[in-house]
Amino acid sequence: MELKRTKKEIEIVSQTESQRDWDAVKSYFKPDVPVVLHLDGVGILIRDTESEGQVSENGSSFQSDDSDFIVRRYAKGDGTGELVSIMRTELLQTVLDFCVKNGVNVVDLKFAPFPVAAIIPLLASVSSEVITGRWKLLLKDGKLHSFLANSDESRVTYSIEGELVSSSVIALLAACLQFLSGDMDDIPLLGRPREEYTYGYLLKKGGIVVLGVLLLFLTVNYFVWDNLRGRYAGLRMQVANNENYLTELSGLESKLKKKQFFVDKYIGNDVSTRFSFYADRLASTLPGSIRLTKMELQPLMQKPKEGKAILYQEKTISVEGTSRHMTAISQWIKKIRSENWVKEVELVSYSVDEKHHTGNFELEIKF
Repeated sequence: MELKRTKKEIEIVSQTESQRDWDAVKSYFKPDVPVVLHLDGVGILIRDTESEGQVSENGSSFQSDDSDFIVRRYAKGDGTGELVSIMRTELLQTVLDFCVKNGVNVVDLKFAPFPVAAIIPLLASVSSEVITGRWKLLLKDGKLHSFLANSDESRVTYSIEGELVSSSVIALLAACLQFLSGDMDDIPLLGRPREEYTYGYLLKKGGIVVLGVLLLFLTVNYFVWDNLRGRYAGLRMQVANNENYLTELSGLESKLKKKQFFVDKYIGNDVSTRFSFYADRLASTLPGSIRLTKMELQPLMQKPKEGKAILYQEKTISVEGTSRHMTAISQWIKKIRSENWVKEVELVSYSVDEKHHTGNFELEIKF
């Protein structure tokens, strides 16, 4: 952007539809936008002098013996002397005060036309001179040699890597490129603005990085926490279900102990004391069409005789009864055989009572 400052106001030389007044231009200067200035005009002197020592081709800036001036020297391409630009410190302070007042964050500054020397190799179709603002820089063997006034202030357009640049702002472009490459002038008045910009930039970018890391951490933490919460809820549900199962199991074990107690007390675990259990099981399987007339548990093998031991049929039950249907007897025998404690069932006898139309039977059950 090309501006021209008078005593009372700033005139915008490179106007566009969005840059017609200073208030519109100021909107571009955000606090985090670095601004590079190039100054030229009244108050800036340039000289062509003999060389007094080795000077960088791109120039070197330092305070002269008189602190009221800032001097910058550029070596001629043929080594026969140097080109010097001089600016009053008071003028620079006035410019910087104006920039601070209007929120312009100045981080580097060049003055006079000689900074163009740094980009001469980039200019296409340049032979003997380069026009920059109100000056003509004379070249010798493609390097800066001298200068003349551009009396008619004519303007030309140069091509740099395919980009077209007006001669009125080519010195500013050179200043910006030197800033981006790290070649900044050591001007004490710019020390504090540079520090404020640098620290502010680092603080902002660092804050963004820290905030990004924090948000990433919180996001990861949320998903991890949500996953753990889901797993915790699932485990709690499993624990609750297991507690229900344990309660149910405890109740069943209690019932089993009670039943086992009654079995042990009234039936017993020994075979000789389980007769009541066998009798109960036979009665529970008995069909309604059969009537029992006799049941003997471990019946006698013979009638007892005095002086002789009594003999029993061990692990045997003898059953006698009547039924009108032989099929009912057969079905009952099948049911008895299906009992786990029964080893064998035998129909010992069967006879028919013609008078009462019934069948008399006798069963022998081994256990």
